[in-house]
Formats: sequence, structure tokens, C-alpha cells
Amino acid sequence: MTCKLILLTLVLIIFGNIDKANGQKSSQLHYFTAIQDTLVSQIARDGTVKGQHVSRAAYTSEQYIRFDSLRRISSVEDMMFLANHKSAAVKVYAFISLLDSKDWEKALQALQLNYKDRTAFYHLFGCIGGIHTVGYFMGINLKISLKNNDITLD
Repeated sequence: MTCKLILLTLVLIIFGNIDKANGQKSSQLHYFTAIQDTLVSQIARDGTVKGQHVSRAAYTSEQYIRFDSLRRISSVEDMMFLANHKSAAVKVYAFISLLDSKDWEKALQALQLNYKDRTAFYHLFGCIGGIHTVGYFMGINLKISLKNNDITLD
């Protein structure tokens, strides 16, 4: 009886820590590989959003390489889950991935989750950098992507 209680307590502690590490509610557990977890942690720790080519030299930043690696090994469902992460950079990169995959409905759902998010983050695309909020960035980029693809949401 005591062993079962200890084992149950240990399992609850482990799941609670996984839950906190992902920044999600316990009702929304989602499992990632160790590589995905590492990439998400590194993106969150850096906290910036950078495009494929940055600065006048047009080099590829480590942050973009992390994002690109994560996007290549993650599903749309993974990205939808990450669109609700506590890190602004992780949310925005997940959203960018949804836009790149042209999954407009999922991108709209991610925007609906975050349109009130006033968390500011620094971004750099090419030579142009700035600070935006998560909600504004998602809204304006979804609008531009839909316009560029001649799509209207009904």
C-alpha cells in the first residue's frame, strides 16, 4: 500500500513538472521528444524572433536555426500546442510555422488564443528589427498572409 502511494505521488510530481516546463494547463498535456523540448527551451531562453537572414551580412542566426529545426520535426498539432506556450518567442514561431504551412484555420485559432496577449518581444527580419506584442504580430501577419494568397475567411 505504501509503495503504491509513493509511486502515485512520484508520477503526479513528474507530470506536474512536465506540465510546468511546457507552460501549459494540466488538462492540456502534450508530449514532445527530448529534442523538441530542448529546442523549445532554447528558443524561450533567447526570447527573440529572427528571420532566416538577419543583419546587413544576411547570416542565419542560431535562433532561426533552432526554430527551423523545431518546425521540421513537429506536427501542426505540436505547433498549435506551442501557440499557447508562456514564451512569446515560442508562441510567435509556432504561429509563423502555421502560416508557412498555409494552415489558415489553425493560424486563425492560434490568433484567437493570443489576440489579447500584450507580451512584447524583439524581432529582427533582415536589417529591420523592432518590438511588437504577440497579439498584434499574429494579427497583422495573418492578415498579410491571407491577402498575399488571395484568401478570405468566411
